[in-house]
Amino acid sequence: MIRLTKSQRRKMSWLLLGRKANDEAAAETPLSSVLRGMLGGNKPADPSRVGELVDLLYDLEDQARHPDTGGGKAASPAVEIEELTEEEIRARFASAAAVKVHVDGASKGNPGPGGIGAAFLDGSDKVLHQVAQPIGTATNNEAEYRAVIAGLEEALRHGLRRITVFTDSRLMAGQMTGEFAVKTRSLLPFVRKAVDLRKRFDFFEIHAVPREKNQLADALSNVGVAMNEEKNGDAG
Repeated sequence: MIRLTKSQRRKMSWLLLGRKANDEAAAETPLSSVLRGMLGGNKPADPSRVGELVDLLYDLEDQARHPDTGGGKAASPAVEIEELTEEEIRARFASAAAVKVHVDGASKGNPGPGGIGAAFLDGSDKVLHQVAQPIGTATNNEAEYRAVIAGLEEALRHGLRRITVFTDSRLMAGQMTGEFAVKTRSLLPFVRKAVDLRKRFDFFEIHAVPREKNQLADALSNVGVAMNEEKNGDAG
């Protein structure tokens, strides 16, 4: 995993959005030169790491569009999770003509304490069920995959066989649809697990949406981060 400082992350974000950074000279630097500088030299990047850089660019583009991700303090959770029995969850799913699941993963530090969230909604966007879980230490991309895996497992466990997934990670959505190749080896186990689960549905779609259209899942993932930090605090 390539680690970037906050200033490097900010510079990359500006470049990806096609805007000028505070340092105009740096903003005019070709992207390839910026990457080489980040990797510590003027020589071309190691070919074995090019794939990792591609994934990094997509990840940073997501972060550029919502820059509080990937290193800042998790937002204070403002969501209440209704306690439901297994029977109540299954009954709600069965009564809905269509079920959508919004998923999100968060990492405070990238990598750092992680959390995942999944919000199940009916066709009218009424909340049917919510999930928030801590996941230990994870990167942003690992957290995104663990969120979709948890959402799919929860759906299957309660009898759903038709589902539409929404995420604000364009990287993950693109990898699961085959639009983007998986270049980062550490993600491969998560991708394989998610694809295996996807195959168990009679109908499955996944769509990337702006973060403002994924706010409930985002809040739930931050609940997971808070649970993670609380658990670690208790352990300490």
